[in-house]
Amino acid sequence: ESVTINNLNMNSSGGQTGACNLNHAAAVLSADQVYTLGLNINFDAVLDDANKNVIATPFSYTAPVSGYYALSLYLQLDSLSAQASIVGVPVGQLLINVNGAPLRQIQQSFIGSGLQYANLSCLVLLNAKDVVTMSYSVFTLDPVLGLVPYAGTVSLKGNGSFAGQSGFDISLLAPLVCAPAAPVAPVAPAL
Repeated sequence: ESVTINNLNMNSSGGQTGACNLNHAAAVLSADQVYTLGLNINFDAVLDDANKNVIATPFSYTAPVSGYYALSLYLQLDSLSAQASIVGVPVGQLLINVNGAPLRQIQQSFIGSGLQYANLSCLVLLNAKDVVTMSYSVFTLDPVLGLVPYAGTVSLKGNGSFAGQSGFDISLLAPLVCAPAAPVAPVAPAL
């Protein structure tokens, strides 16, 4: 048994049915990866991509239709390293770009040298053919310039699954429907 509500197709168990379930993609890192801060994150293990909307190198997702998408990006990382010394507490920034422009971001303190977790989940409106990419940067305090991008690397954790590792997941929740709705005739109140 299934029901359709505003073009969001769900079965009685809460799973998507029909064409909507084809508009999903998930990718992770197959192994730990040394990542240069500020560059595109290149997930190398595509777990789901029925419509072939993922481009592997450099990694990107192209929206197949205009609509509202649930997008999640998870990073597990450690080993911040570079030549420059760090003044103060560095700030990590997880960034989701659409067509090369920032769309959503989150900043959090990068404390110590142990494991760090950065997560960003959001609802976004994408147009057909919009291209989604992701990056991670670290900012440090410069006594003259304030917060500046830190040139260095981190180790992104990966093992081919989402289990506490780095990954990307996107699903179309509701496509945009441009056809006007049929007019509704007014109903006289009952006396």
